[in-house]
Amino acid sequence: MPIWDTWSGANPLAWFAVALPALVLNYFGTGRAADHDASALENPFYQLAPDWAHYPLVAFADRGHLIASQAIISGVFS
Repeated sequence: MPIWDTWSGANPLAWFAVALPALVLNYFGTGRAADHDASALENPFYQLAPDWAHYPLVAFADRGHLIASQAIISGVFS
């Protein structure tokens, strides 16, 4: 299947309406935190969230890692 077939239908809408704005906001938030407090550069992902949200963020990142690794394994063997 050619790569351009995957960019028909809902994929461009999901990318431009959900993923791209989320990434831009994340990068701007990280830059703002780094400008405001230089110690935020130590670990910017966890410094953006309040202290009570660190464990849910670790769980969220862990689940994302598992999903991404399964997708790579499935893609290699298909």
